Amino acid sequence: MSSTVNADTDSTPVIAVQSVTALPGDTVDLDITITGNPGILGATLMVHFDSQLELLGVKRGAVFSSMTMTPSQSLTSPCKFVWDGSSADESDGILLTLTFRVSAEAVPGASLAVTLFCESGDFVDADNNDDTILPTLLDGGVTVKASGAIVKASSSMEETTLTVHIESSGIVEDAGIILASYDESGRFLDCEIKDDLTFPAGKTDYSFPRGEDDRTYRAFVLDGEQRPLCPAVAFSSGDQTEPEMPEGLTLFISRTAVAPGSKHVAVEISIKENPGILGMTLSIGYDADVLTLVGADNGTAFSPLALTRPGEYKPACNFVWDGVNDCQANGVILTLYFDVAASAQPGSSLITLFFEDGDIVNAADEELSPAVVNGAVTIQ
Repeated sequence: MSSTVNADTDSTPVIAVQSVTALPGDTVDLDITITGNPGILGATLMVHFDSQLELLGVKRGAVFSSMTMTPSQSLTSPCKFVWDGSSADESDGILLTLTFRVSAEAVPGASLAVTLFCESGDFVDADNNDDTILPTLLDGGVTVKASGAIVKASSSMEETTLTVHIESSGIVEDAGIILASYDESGRFLDCEIKDDLTFPAGKTDYSFPRGEDDRTYRAFVLDGEQRPLCPAVAFSSGDQTEPEMPEGLTLFISRTAVAPGSKHVAVEISIKENPGILGMTLSIGYDADVLTLVGADNGTAFSPLALTRPGEYKPACNFVWDGVNDCQANGVILTLYFDVAASAQPGSSLITLFFEDGDIVNAADEELSPAVVNGAVTIQ
């Protein structure tokens, strides 16, 4: 798991997040370390983490100890840490130690990512240059382990049948599988349940009928207390080509295909046939079991408007634009950055837009109601 913001430079420190394993409900410490430090006078670092992790505290490490550190104003994701000094620090070692509590509802086998982000200019060298140090960032996090038998699930799809493949390290009694179906906008349609199951040690298949209409499916594997035994698995059915674009004012989300575990996947929200917008509030929907929203940039089309980001990136978070004059530009209004769970199964994970009456207005205080074309990240 890695990302980089490097240009061609000899000043390439590596900043890494530790990876650990833990049970649901455990408290764990993760170190953020730096190696290859060329001498740093100031730094800004953003830390994003999975919604199944609760940040309890932050402890400074020995590195940058001579600098003044401005800690994050809150312990919710994303957190921002700023260091500033009067002389450069060239030491390697621990920058920060983060203490997390793993959710008691965390699914065994899930990878709960802790990711780092910085931009060009966030690191300043000994000569007060902000364009020479561009670190390589290595993400880490917590892999959730099982207290009992380890259960893994996968899926396959045929013309009339959906099959959930279960592999268990031991016997699991009183288990169940829920197959849920959703329409193309991500709304729940219905479900089919197989309960009172006993998973033997080894591999077992469970089949469900496949609908004829265009829908997506997810299977949830649960124990007798309705707790997940493993991450949900996804199926896709129907035509996965680009949707038809409506006439008139429309907000639309891009579609992209990536591998499990991909980092900082860019998804663009765009506008067309814009008659002029003064203010807008949009709510973003996505599956937090598959995608983690780690960042967002205002688009060029809405650059005249001020963007207020949500205090916490999570499903149904709001982005708000406000200006003094109508903005009539067309194009990208927002770019979202997602991390994809390493345990994500093949299929399409929908990204949706929501707004309410009065959320989109022009300078004449008239309400606008654009058509919406939702997007998706397809896991391959």
